[in-house]
Amino acid sequence: MGAAANASRAWRLSSEEWRMHARVQRSMVVAGLLGFGSVVAVTEGRAQGGGTRTDSASSYASVNEGEFRATRARLGAAKADIMARHQALLNARYDLADRAAAGAVMSRGKPVQEGVRVRLAGAMTWDALAGLSAETIRARALFPAGFLPLPHPNHPEGGMLFPVAMIAEVMKQTGRDLTRFDLDFDLPDHLLPEFPAPMYLTTRSDLGDVTHGRLDGVVRAVGSQPRVGVHRPRSAVKIAEGLPAPEVG
Repeated sequence: MGAAANASRAWRLSSEEWRMHARVQRSMVVAGLLGFGSVVAVTEGRAQGGGTRTDSASSYASVNEGEFRATRARLGAAKADIMARHQALLNARYDLADRAAAGAVMSRGKPVQEGVRVRLAGAMTWDALAGLSAETIRARALFPAGFLPLPHPNHPEGGMLFPVAMIAEVMKQTGRDLTRFDLDFDLPDHLLPEFPAPMYLTTRSDLGDVTHGRLDGVVRAVGSQPRVGVHRPRSAVKIAEGLPAPEVG
């Protein structure tokens, strides 16, 4: 009898717990349905102009941009103001002047720029800034803005920007124009590295720049004839392994 009573008591407790669990689940379902109904009602109200929410600045653009010609016209019209605003930001943070260092050039002769280009606030000097504590710099807002993250010229729209030299070379090789109708590349050419970037093989330093100053790989990707004097990518691997690599022509 004792064992049977204990089993019966355990079953009753389990049943009560089960009924409690079922009631909690029903409550959650009802709350979910009510919440969904509220979302639908608010959404419909906004769609009908009855909502109270106002538009605010956001870095997230709607996936539905509407008709492309209208979007292009809107972004194209805003281009001058956007680029002027970003250029003002660059000039406030950096010294963008063309000051080439005497006797210092890159692989193919492009001058290397000299000097510190980050601007300081007001009449502050680097020596004076170095003598201040971190707390003082923070309190007086003297931290150089040039060391802060540099934003995209038009962050809400985003997207890649290509230097003029790259746009021209890709256009020549493939006929594809990478120029954007809404933005231009924002940094002056004299502050950019040489294009295309030189490539040196550590195991064959005697070969020098194996790109020969040409953008390689784009032409063969579209099936055109390779250029004379430019190694195929696999040939570069052969060079690295110390094997002869034929010229392509």
